[in-house]
Formats: sequence, C-alpha cells, structure tokens
Amino acid sequence: MVKLIIWDIDGVLWKGSITEGGETTLDPNIVAFIQQSEKFGIIHSICSINNLHSVRKHLSDIWDLFVFPSINLEPKGHRVKQIIENCQLRDVDVVFIDDNIINTNEATFYCPNLTTYNNPFTFINNVDLPIGKSRTNFYKILEQKHIVKSNKDNISFLKDSDIHIAIVERYDNISFQNRIEELVNRSNQLNYSKTIFDNTQYSKETKYKNGKLVIPSSANTYILRNDVSSYSVFAWDKYGYYGLIGFISIETKGDKHTDIGNIVNFVFSCRVINMHIENKCLEYLKQQYPVLLNVSDRIQNLDSDFITLHSYQEVKDYILEKESLVTGNSKAIILANCLSPAYTSYSKHIHNIETEIWYKDNLTFQTDRLYHGLINIDGYPNLIVFAAYLEFVFSNTNYWNIESNHTETYFNNVVNNFSKCINDTNRKALIILPSKSVEFDSDIRYQYLYDAWTNLSNPNIDIIYMPNETVLDDKHPVNFLNIQDIEGIRKYSRKTMHDITKQIDEWLDSNILS
Repeated sequence: MVKLIIWDIDGVLWKGSITEGGETTLDPNIVAFIQQSEKFGIIHSICSINNLHSVRKHLSDIWDLFVFPSINLEPKGHRVKQIIENCQLRDVDVVFIDDNIINTNEATFYCPNLTTYNNPFTFINNVDLPIGKSRTNFYKILEQKHIVKSNKDNISFLKDSDIHIAIVERYDNISFQNRIEELVNRSNQLNYSKTIFDNTQYSKETKYKNGKLVIPSSANTYILRNDVSSYSVFAWDKYGYYGLIGFISIETKGDKHTDIGNIVNFVFSCRVINMHIENKCLEYLKQQYPVLLNVSDRIQNLDSDFITLHSYQEVKDYILEKESLVTGNSKAIILANCLSPAYTSYSKHIHNIETEIWYKDNLTFQTDRLYHGLINIDGYPNLIVFAAYLEFVFSNTNYWNIESNHTETYFNNVVNNFSKCINDTNRKALIILPSKSVEFDSDIRYQYLYDAWTNLSNPNIDIIYMPNETVLDDKHPVNFLNIQDIEGIRKYSRKTMHDITKQIDEWLDSNILS
C-alpha cells in the first residue's frame, strides 16, 4: 500500500532543469495527480539535487502539499532513507520517482523494499488510490516536532510536548467506525495484533490475509458485538491534533467473565510512534481487566506518566469539532436498550442522535419506570424514538417488575402517562411496535399493551411496526453471544433493522427540517 511518494524535480515534475536550463513548467497531469492523491491520504515529499529557494519558488502553488523536502547537493540514497524515517514509515510503503537510474539504484541500496520508477507516468497510470482523507497536516506537525526534538533527548521532549489522549469506549465508537477500519487495515509497524477487517467472501474462506489475522466482518459489525469491548484512542499535544490514532478491542466470554479480557486488536498509527501512547493505553486496560490475555511482547515497558488521559465525555465536543462532525445538543435520542447504538450506526443522522447507553446507565428507559417516577425525560432531546416492542416481554423479571397487578387499566395508565409527558414537555415521539402475532394468544397482557399504544390519539406521537420474522439467518451482531435473557431484543434480523432505520430516518427528516 502506497503511503508516501518521494519526487525528484528536474526531468520528473518538468522536462528541463532549473540549473541547466530547459522547460521548467510543471506538468499539469502530475500536479493534478499530486493534488488528488493527497486528498485521498497519500503523503508527498521531495528529494532533489537543487537549490531550495529556486525549487520552492517554482513549486509555490503546491509547496504546502510536500513534507520533509530534502533539497541540497548531497547524494540521494541516504536522504531518501531519512525522509522515510522522519515520516515514521516503512520503505515497503514508499515510492521514489527519479528519472536517473543511478539515483533509484542508490536509494534501493539504502532502502531494499523501496519501489522506484524512472518514468512518473508508469506509476501514475497504474496506481490504485486509497479511500481515505488528507494526512498532510498530521505530517506537518511531525516536521515541526522533528525540528524541536533535534535539540532535546526523547523523554525531555515528550514531557515538554504536553501529550493528551482520550479513550472512546464501546458503542461511542460507532461515530468513528470508518476511520477505525481504515486504521486497522492500513497500519503495519504498530499493528501489534497483526489484524485486518475483511467483510468479503474471501474472509470466510481463509484465516490469514497478507500475513494478518482476518476479522471476517466490517468494523461496524464488530463494534456492535456484545462480546467485544472496543476502545479508540485520540491524541493531541502542544504541536497539534493527531486524530484517531489507536484502536483496541477486548473479547470477553460474557457478563460473568468480564474480568478476563483477550486482546484481539491492538493497533496504532505510525504518526505517534515513540510517543509511549501504547503504554498508557495498556496501563489503562490492566486497570479494567485483572486478567489480560494476548499482550504483545513487542510492547516495551516504557514510562507514560507524562501523558494526560481523558474520558471521552470530558473532551467530546473538542474531538467532534476537530473531526468536523456535528457538535452541540443532539436533536434526537433512540431508546432501544442495547440496540440503540445499532440503529444509530445505520442512520444517516448518526451525528444528530444520542443513544441510550445500556451498559453505563443504572436505569434504562422503560415506560413503567416513567409512570412510577423512577425516571423522567427532562434531559432528552426533543425527538424521541422509542422501541416499545422491547417491552413486549412478560417472561423476564427485568421488565414490568414494579407493579404485579397487570390489568388492562394499568397498561393504559402507563402508556397514557408517556403520552402526557411528551405533550407536557413539547416533544415528539416515534414508537416502534411489534406486529400482531400468534404469540399474543399466549398471554392477554400482550393484547393489553398493544391496544394501549394503538388506541392513543396524540398528534405528537407516530407509530411504525416491526415485521413478523421467522428466518434469522442474518442474526444481528449485537447478539453474538447466545444469551437467552430477553427474547424481544433477539428476534429481528439485520435487514429488518436496516429497514426500520430507514423509516426512522424519514421521520427524523420531516421533524428535524420542521
């Protein structure tokens, strides 16, 4: 995978030579390629035997797209190696383009895994650009740090850098699922777990791909699994903001064994190499899991006390602003117990939705708790999506356990109280009900609850219905463990949840715009 392209100038970016004459007008096709590939995440540098001032003047329109330019009269081999080291990359991920075969041969002597070209268009016409976003600003920070660091020892430099990290846990990571998958699949040097996400048919047929352990799913599906605790890591210091630079996942054996954690993903960006951030994260994990398995022996025992650790909630607005995501108050909340993050992750309004985090709150939302005054909706956004079908459960003590006399009047009172709360607080609600089924015949309370909702007459409340399903071959990943606790949560396929999310989005469209 190409991460860095190092360009010669004379005979490559233009036909002539600055010092010896000839045409020195930038080739527009090469310029267009540099600009486009930079937007997709490829880094660009320069290694030229030339005068820095003259080159910078000729490249003024695109000079800011290059990092660690090396422009002087010294041989190129060791300079190419130095550029790669400064960028904290491996030579196997770098391309060097120089019209002089002596220079390319010298570069491969110093960097044996380097890919070289003498004709730029041989490369340009055959390369597949990655799917990503610009990383140039991150490497500009490395440039600045490199200058400062050259005058200090590493520990003194790190302590002076004022390094901060924030660890985002579990379903809060759905906002960053694309970057997480990109990080895991692109990282090599600091991919301590040697893992890769692959949701293709290929992943179902092989355990390893390019020497990495295949996780046969997308990052979205993986994060939503109920036997996985996911942690993404954001970092910044006095030199700048680095973004999402780490992803860790811990697989457990269910709620009874959460003290035993098995590390599956432990991956970091090369942008933060030698900053000791991995050590700080490992220290944090050891506090969460008394028994931590599969810790890479490549992680050295290094000091990380100088790194400031934040919870995500402390710095959430800062991170969302830096990631160019929507900040401020959420416009909607989805109340669907442990399925709330799943619905949110499928929604096009993902950054406008607050989710009910079932694993953190002492009391998740239930209508009888609202009726008996144990909870309220005062802190919720104005738009509420409530998966009422999850309450159609009478065989589990987690539901309907406050009042034992479950009469028709009681269910009417509970539902009417919810309706009144919506009106009294000037909110709107979308209710997701189950479709009628033969299961209703087994307990009259199903019908009582169903009628209480369907008989409502409230212009601020809309209702949609889950379908009846019998084939669950595509069981939702949140139910990865075979936990038979609440059957209402575990009876719908992933396709159905996507379809229902589309209806939620339509309702949000009409109400957010209004």
